[in-house]
Amino acid sequence: MNENLTKELKHQSKTEQQHQIERERLMLDTKVNFFTKTEKQIMFRAKLKQLRHIFSEVEDDKKEIIDNIIQSVAFMTVELKNLEEVIKLNGQVERYKNGSCQSGYKKSAASDAYNSMKKTFVADVKLLTEQLNSNSTQTTTNDELLEFIKSK
Repeated sequence: MNENLTKELKHQSKTEQQHQIERERLMLDTKVNFFTKTEKQIMFRAKLKQLRHIFSEVEDDKKEIIDNIIQSVAFMTVELKNLEEVIKLNGQVERYKNGSCQSGYKKSAASDAYNSMKKTFVADVKLLTEQLNSNSTQTTTNDELLEFIKSK
């Protein structure tokens, strides 16, 4: 994510963010996105903050690796939610037409993207869970991670 944009968004008031979201919503293609870019950024920052809190006591030698996984999980959480909403709105199948003779239905691009990303998301969450389980004194942190997963 662009750091300058992130800093700029932090300084905008709620009203300015709402106006930005409204402007973006006018140009939104609901075949691809349900949430605007600004909404996604807000959701990403919230999920990232939540995950970083959960893993704040990770050993120093693992922090960089864990933080990379945390960023991926936060990103995928937002994108999966976006894709879920697109699928709810447009369905899991879409019509296709190849030339004048062939037509029918196929799995939607959003559905394919969702299924592919969900596999990676589950693998990354498993890595994070294993990291917590290797440190059995962190039962509170395990509970927080489970709550994060449920809130997705």
